[in-house]
Amino acid sequence: VSTGQSVAGVDLGSDNVKVVRAPRIALVMGEGVNATEIGATWFALSERLNYPATRLDPSQLGRVPLGDYDSIVLSGGRYDNLSQPTVDALKTWVRAGGSLVVFGSAARWAAANGLAPQTASEDEKKAEVEHRDYADRSAIQGEQRTAGNALSADVDISHPLAFGLSRRDLFVNKETDVVLAPVADPFANVVRIENSPQVNGYLPEALRARSAGSVWAQVNPIGAGNVVLFADDPAHRKYWLGTERLLINALFLSNHLGGSGRR
Repeated sequence: VSTGQSVAGVDLGSDNVKVVRAPRIALVMGEGVNATEIGATWFALSERLNYPATRLDPSQLGRVPLGDYDSIVLSGGRYDNLSQPTVDALKTWVRAGGSLVVFGSAARWAAANGLAPQTASEDEKKAEVEHRDYADRSAIQGEQRTAGNALSADVDISHPLAFGLSRRDLFVNKETDVVLAPVADPFANVVRIENSPQVNGYLPEALRARSAGSVWAQVNPIGAGNVVLFADDPAHRKYWLGTERLLINALFLSNHLGGSGRR
């Protein structure tokens, strides 16, 4: 410390030395929010890292000063009842340097409200209306059910979102039909499912085709902040540790994810 020189590696003062801030995190949980998904994020922070996070009810988003937080997490759930002023407040907060982390259906909601690019499912062809026997309903719906699968993906391990991962090959959890569309910025599409992904589990053929080559984790800089999107819960059931690290990085390294974020 007295000389600023390291025995090995970069020296203090190098541009490669990054300041990591202690983020003020808020988890949105309550009515309409998937308790299992947001609970996994709470567990990762509270039980594994012993790190505090504020719990906000969705109805509080439009009333509390969002500037008190650096990162806000929206898991899967229903957010259609959030007012336009609340959505505008979130946009203003992100542009000012906030980091919004969304996954699953919350990613679709963010896209629909101008906080991220539209998800790829918007241009799906509508299925033809068919006559089916009610007795076959359970079997037919079972074939379309996505109950959680491991899909092979490629991750850019040089991106701050993937800090700590040493291999480009990564298995991600696929439990929703949310598919993220790639953005024009080639550095923003951090995790992409392989074009011919290996699948552990059962995935309906239509969703397998849509998922192949799609983006699973993405960073979208907006103003001085960013929106981090995951197609599915990155801390799935509190044991999907490979992608849980991406979630932790999204929260603790958020000021290094975008090109103009707060340092």
